[in-house]
Order: sequence, then structure tokens, then C-alpha cells
Amino acid sequence: MWAFLSQVLDTDKTCHNAVSKIIAHLAESEVEIPSTDTSAYCQARARLPEKLLEKLFNDSAQSLEEKVTTEKLWCGRNVKVIDGSTICLLTIYFVA
Repeated sequence: MWAFLSQVLDTDKTCHNAVSKIIAHLAESEVEIPSTDTSAYCQARARLPEKLLEKLFNDSAQSLEEKVTTEKLWCGRNVKVIDGSTICLLTIYFVA
């Protein structure tokens, strides 16, 4: 799971980079080093249930939110940020 999250957060999102991080971690642990072939990692990543990822995200967000004290809020308020960097064009056709 940490390899997947690392891959998502890294600027280099390749499977090769994720597998390299796994190998580096295992090399420090003095265990058998797996192949550098990325197919097993990619197959395992594809099998991650979407519901599991959603639950992990929601649980993490809730846990972090619970740890925020009033002193950390801006003027004592929760601030919501809206990202307008993506534009979706919608064409609507009316049929008379």
C-alpha cells in the first residue's frame, strides 16, 4: 500500500519508480530482493479495491480533521478551498 501511495504522490508516477522504491526498502531490511520486473506490482495495484482506497482516504481525512485545534483554524473558522483549475465544457442541444 505504501508503494502505491508513494507512486501517486511522487512526480515520477511510473511503476518502475515504485518498484525501485520497494527494492531499496527491502535492500535495507536484508531480505531477498525481488525482480525489477514491474508486472507483478502493476497487477497487484490493479486489484486494489476502489472501496478500500475510498475508506482509507475518508478515514485519514477524518483522523486529521479531528486533530485540528481551534488555534489552527483561520479566524476560528474552517476554510474550504475551491479549485477552479479544471474546466468542463458541456454542450446542451435542444430538440424542438
